[in-house]
Amino acid sequence: MSGGGGRDRIKLGFSAVIIAVMLLGVLLVGWSRASRDTGPAGPDGSDVWTATYGIYLCDGFAPGLGGELSTSPLNEDGPDGRSSLGTWGATADFGFTTDTITLPDGTVLSNGFDCNGTPGEVSVTTWAPGAAADAGLTRTSSFDIVRFNETGELFTFAVAPAGTTIPQPAATPETTISLGSAVDPPAGDAPADEPTATTAP
Repeated sequence: MSGGGGRDRIKLGFSAVIIAVMLLGVLLVGWSRASRDTGPAGPDGSDVWTATYGIYLCDGFAPGLGGELSTSPLNEDGPDGRSSLGTWGATADFGFTTDTITLPDGTVLSNGFDCNGTPGEVSVTTWAPGAAADAGLTRTSSFDIVRFNETGELFTFAVAPAGTTIPQPAATPETTISLGSAVDPPAGDAPADEPTATTAP
């Protein structure tokens, strides 16, 4: 009889251990979810992010094009529901495809663009806010799905000969625009598709 009672106590003890392990698992899952819920919040649809951008044509920034743009970080038509150059461009007279950039005046920047006799390569370079000039990320394709990651980023849309160091843009108040507005070069500025030629000394 005593042997049977011992086995029963062992079974009860084993069951108690299993129940304790299960309860501990439930508590750990709940704690993990609570920790995620109290983490940093993602972008909100009411947020407005700004970015500085410039158009670099062959050997310098195009006058009258560039400055500061503003956009919501969210857009249901963008990649993963986020705003991108493609969604912004569709409402700001810019066009972005996987390998071309179309400016508001209709100029198409594509690989092979004539940079004073040298074929140019199209790129989009981005910098995080406050990043050093040599810390940019350059993309040579998929321009339409380049996302806005945070407010204060810098963007240079460029076409230039291979090997050109693409510089950061500088914001100019007179060319500040908002999402959905077009950018027109001020009167007297050189057309964006006619970069100033340089003359050798």
